[in-house]
Amino acid sequence: MSRFPRIALNQELTHTLSDSDVSKLVPTATTSYSAPPRQKRQRKGSDDQLTIFKDEIREMLDEWKESQNSILNKLVSEVVEIKRQNNEIKNSNQEIEKALEFINAQYEDMKQKVESLEKERNDQKVQIAVLESELEDMQRVSKASMIEIRNLPIINKPETKGDLSNIVQNTCKALNLVVPQTAIRDVYRLYGKTGKGTIIADFNSVMVKNEVLQGLKAYNKIHSNKRLTSSAIGLPED
Repeated sequence: MSRFPRIALNQELTHTLSDSDVSKLVPTATTSYSAPPRQKRQRKGSDDQLTIFKDEIREMLDEWKESQNSILNKLVSEVVEIKRQNNEIKNSNQEIEKALEFINAQYEDMKQKVESLEKERNDQKVQIAVLESELEDMQRVSKASMIEIRNLPIINKPETKGDLSNIVQNTCKALNLVVPQTAIRDVYRLYGKTGKGTIIADFNSVMVKNEVLQGLKAYNKIHSNKRLTSSAIGLPED
């Protein structure tokens, strides 16, 4: 159907007009036309659905935003905790480094002290070896003028150096030797397990010692069957 109503023509127009007749045509009635007003279709249901859709989208966005904010806050909290732990680890590492530096310094100081003590010990060993050598030399030199007289009884207690010097001089007389007291530099007795001990006589010179030893050899050669005894020098026998 046509959207517009048909136009009503003059009822007197009953035949077809030509172009020449059109100009002579006088309308008998005024023809008027007005289009009917267009009416908007009602879309109330569609608007409600759109509103509901918008509300649902907004709610979903709010939930997503809240979820993202929660995740972000959690991440921020975890990052802060990680930074705190890193700072604690950094501080701990710094303390460990300081402790290691202190221990290393102590170790180096101790190492130097040990090296110094080791050097001092080696120096002392060398010095002790030198002193021992010198002592041996001194002992060798001192023994060069010494004689030992063993197994002689003790007459007086306490025994004096004068008593021991007399024993030495009497021994030399038994060997046909005259040794003055001034020739004896020192005399003493070393006590042993038997209680008699050994008399050590240190003469002023090696020559005196050699004379005493030669006299002893001559005496033993003459008295091969009877060696020098306590009674020979005026001491009681055991």
